[in-house]
Amino acid sequence: MNSKEYIKPSVYYKLDKTLRDKLSARLKVFCGVIIQEGDKILLVKEAGHKYKGYDFPGGKLMWGENLLTCAVREVLEETGYRCKLTGIVGIYQKDVEMDDQDYLRFIFCAEKYGRKSTPKDITVTTVSWLKISKLQDPKMYRGLGVMQEIKDYLNGSRYPIDMIKLFKW
Repeated sequence: MNSKEYIKPSVYYKLDKTLRDKLSARLKVFCGVIIQEGDKILLVKEAGHKYKGYDFPGGKLMWGENLLTCAVREVLEETGYRCKLTGIVGIYQKDVEMDDQDYLRFIFCAEKYGRKSTPKDITVTTVSWLKISKLQDPKMYRGLGVMQEIKDYLNGSRYPIDMIKLFKW
């Protein structure tokens, strides 16, 4: 992507502040969680989603929510499992075109605990424990990024949770 595809600062600062705020707020933050049990990884599918295929339990960060709370909440809502986050696998930014939606994906790893409850997210149609050896087909995922995130996880990519610091202005 080259720099001519972006709004030049001289043009950007001439815009109304409300419009500038909208332009800078295009970013959607997704928190996903990889949970491994033995030789299987927990994955989900959603109905009615633009992109078909498996992804990690997860979803968009809501207003007033922090990354860690979002990740744990999404796992519980989509799968019925409670989990304890154990690390950060990586932070992934979607390579976008000018009119595309920007996504920042925070991918965590976690351990599940307790009994499984009933999932509350009715858009999730499939909750599956899939064998790691069967996760090689890129067509089975919602996007190629999911396969890269699994590869990073399996290759031991882990960063400490305490890299995320909460602060107040």
